[in-house]
Formats: sequence, C-alpha cells, structure tokens
Amino acid sequence: MKTYQKLIPVAILGLLLAGCGSKDSENQNASMKNSHSVTVKKSSRESSKASSSSSSSESSSSMSSTESASSSSSDSSSSQVSSKTYASDSTAKAKVGYQTKASTSGLPTVDLGSGVTGVKDAGAGQVFVSFNMGRWSLSVRGTEVNTSDTATPAAKQMVAYLQSHTLPVPQGYGHVSADIDSNETTVRWQEGKTVHTVSGSTPEAALQSAIDAK
Repeated sequence: MKTYQKLIPVAILGLLLAGCGSKDSENQNASMKNSHSVTVKKSSRESSKASSSSSSSESSSSMSSTESASSSSSDSSSSQVSSKTYASDSTAKAKVGYQTKASTSGLPTVDLGSGVTGVKDAGAGQVFVSFNMGRWSLSVRGTEVNTSDTATPAAKQMVAYLQSHTLPVPQGYGHVSADIDSNETTVRWQEGKTVHTVSGSTPEAALQSAIDAK
C-alpha cells in the first residue's frame, strides 16, 4: 500500500512534465511558422521594390534617349543648308539675286558705320536699305513711322555683326535679304553652278547659319 502511494505522485509529476513539453513543442512550431511567414512576406516586398526600381530606371533611360534624339533633330534642322545646281553659272547668279552698286546709284545715301555706306529708298510707308560688302549685296526691308524707320537700325546692326563674323567667300556672288517686319532673313550664295540657301528669324541668326555652313 505504501509503495502504491509513493508511485502516484511520481506518475502525476510525469504527466505534468509531458504536458509542458507538448505545449513548448507547439509554441516552438507556431513560432517557426510565424517566422517563416514573415520571411516570405519580407522577401516578396523586397522583390516587388526591386522590380519597381528596375522598371522606373528603364523608363527614365528611355525618356532620356527620346529627349536626346529630339534635341539632336532640332539642332540639325535649325542650321540646315539647302543647295540647288543649275545649268550655268549665269543662271545660278540670277537665282542668288545679287545687286551691284550701279543698280542702286542715285538713291539717298546713309552711313551704316564701320566705313560702310548704304542707299535708302522709301515710299508708301516702306523703307529699303541696301549696301555691298565684298562679293555680297545686302538689302533690308522695314517700315517708316514718322521720321524714323525699322530698316536703317537693322542694317547698322548687320554691318556691326559682320565686322567680327566672316561670311563664306562665294565662287561668284552672295545676297542677303532681310524683312524686319515679317521676321524672315534669307542668305544665298553661289558656288559655280550651285546656289546654297539658309534662313533665320533674325538677320543675325541667318548670317550665323551661313557662317556655320562654311
């Protein structure tokens, strides 16, 4: 009887220890499952971020390439030179529109600075100022308002600009036609039977395009 009484506490203690061990095992398994779930979610988020970053980088690179191509195209067209070849030198000269000093003799003269003298023709509210420099003839059209006009100041600016900028030397002749009111200037010059043409919204822009084409 005494032996039986001694065994009961031992058996109860064993059951208690077994229960605790089972609970610890369950807690450990649950902890491992939670840890695995967190790791998978974190990995998924990191993968998503990396994919988004890569997509953004590729998009930015594509936009940069497009802008660069667009810029290159714009620069090319802004200084484009068109050329046309004719049957003879005389035909090419006629297409250039060169004016000799003799063709404008007798008109009132105007000092354009830097030792250049031009001639002025006015009528019906319009003013034309013409002058020659080397193998080039230049003409400027503007409007007259009261006692002033828009052609003379523009012609003086062109003369000043050409003191530090040299136009191409034509194998023949060249002509510059500037219309101040319509913001259009055309530069043509002869190279044998070929005529080269550039244009610009201001006289300086057109002259610089011709200079760059040399």
